[in-house]
Amino acid sequence: VDGRLGEMDTFKELVDKAHEKGLKVLLDLPLNHVAWEHPFRNDPDKADWFHNCGDVKNWDDPKEAECGSIFGLPDLAQENPEVYNYLVDVSKFWMRTGIDGFRLDAVKNINFDFWPQYNKDIHEFARDELGKNDFFLIGECFDTRTDKVNSYQQNDMDSLFDYPLKFTAHEVLAHGGNMGELARVLDEGNRVYQSPELMSGFLDSHDTQRFLSAAGGDKERLSLALDFLFTINRVPSLYYGTETGMDATPPPGQENIGWPATSRKDMEFEGSPEVRAHLTELSRIRNGSEALKHGSLKEMWVDEKVFAFGRNHPDQEAVVFLNNGDSHESRQVPLRPENRLIASGTVLVDALSGQEVTVTDGKISVELAPKSARIF
Repeated sequence: VDGRLGEMDTFKELVDKAHEKGLKVLLDLPLNHVAWEHPFRNDPDKADWFHNCGDVKNWDDPKEAECGSIFGLPDLAQENPEVYNYLVDVSKFWMRTGIDGFRLDAVKNINFDFWPQYNKDIHEFARDELGKNDFFLIGECFDTRTDKVNSYQQNDMDSLFDYPLKFTAHEVLAHGGNMGELARVLDEGNRVYQSPELMSGFLDSHDTQRFLSAAGGDKERLSLALDFLFTINRVPSLYYGTETGMDATPPPGQENIGWPATSRKDMEFEGSPEVRAHLTELSRIRNGSEALKHGSLKEMWVDEKVFAFGRNHPDQEAVVFLNNGDSHESRQVPLRPENRLIASGTVLVDALSGQEVTVTDGKISVELAPKSARIF
């Protein structure tokens, strides 16, 4: 633990207090590389602990991505048994503090064969030695290919950040693109991912442009993107500052820092009360709905501007409408066979506005304001 932040006892106290509040603690764990000035780098006995392939230039070449260095950071040779054992020991050290999981950094930059054994060893240690059956491993595979991301979940990694969906959400929701593309990528993930409901949906990260900046500062578009994020069958994940409407505008006096530093600036705790209030309401709606938390997802309607889908749970159903257009839209959306709990005559209540809609002739007729959602 960095001495400026405290000691190990300080960290353990943080974990304990988080657990008292019902919160889980995950640590970011970079197993791909060490810092530029790490002492191992100059240790002659550890020369074979590192790859020496130069910086990655072609990120689409799997071997180069696995062997090469990221921004000159010394790249560890995980295929070396000594390195593997060291990384597992480091992981176990932090697990003994009581944490609940790891965010695994840069997973596609590590030898693919490393992950099945590592994931197995970590889950077994958590279960057998620590009594944790739900120790959570979530990986960062910075890639737009759904099948590539899924290849890691198939190897006993509980979850990954859904980068294909994130990039599409920026393209469509931040820029007013075609909702058919958003529906297509969401459906592709639902078909391809081993456990789509465990995948992490997100809008922002330290390595990408903040959504609000991509949307030109349009907070209505940010709210719409959050509506999407909190109603699909993914685990919503928020990068710090999204909840207060942070953009990537450089801080005063640092106008030349450039991106990605602008996506990593200090937290703005005040920010936008409107965004915070909307997010609080979305959290309340999702937490109170078994359909939104655990239901399957079925597309009900999609065109260039409007996307509607159902969330179907044995005890509850939800129907979500998203209008990505800049104008008012009206739609009549037919019920699907999956809508077992909704029929003609059913009165649906919008969880956001409280407005009611009655299902008529097997159709849901909705009026949608520009850049808005309705959650029934």
